[in-house]
Amino acid sequence: PVYLRAYKQGHDKIALHQRESLSEFKSTKIAADGGYKQLGITAADVSVSEVHDVFTISEIMGIEALGLVETGKGGKATIDGKTRFDAEYPVNTSGGLKARGYPIGASGVAQTIEIMEQFKGEAGGRQIKEMEWGLTQSMGGAGGTSVVSFFSR
Repeated sequence: PVYLRAYKQGHDKIALHQRESLSEFKSTKIAADGGYKQLGITAADVSVSEVHDVFTISEIMGIEALGLVETGKGGKATIDGKTRFDAEYPVNTSGGLKARGYPIGASGVAQTIEIMEQFKGEAGGRQIKEMEWGLTQSMGGAGGTSVVSFFSR
């Protein structure tokens, strides 16, 4: 079996002009940090992530807020192929939200299904070989709220 080990929610201001920074998802960082602390793990322990990528910049900012890459290095990591399914920190092995036509209400469910398929060895050509932890990151309000869920065996 695969277990949902923790899920955390974080918030930031909805109005973009009121945020401390336009280049980070504070809500995702709050949620991720809470989960890492509760579970006693770090981003380095995560084997695969499904990240809310409604826009290209959303995935880049998401992997930075999750701590998968250093702040400011998400774009380069993506260009360098470090987020591919067979690379250092696999992100959006499903193809992401845009590959699914961005099913607004079902985004988090689709992300969870991908993580389950990965753990069960049913992801076909996008299968991650060794799995310890998987996570999903979903958000709303342009990052005003985020939920990060953590899965393992």
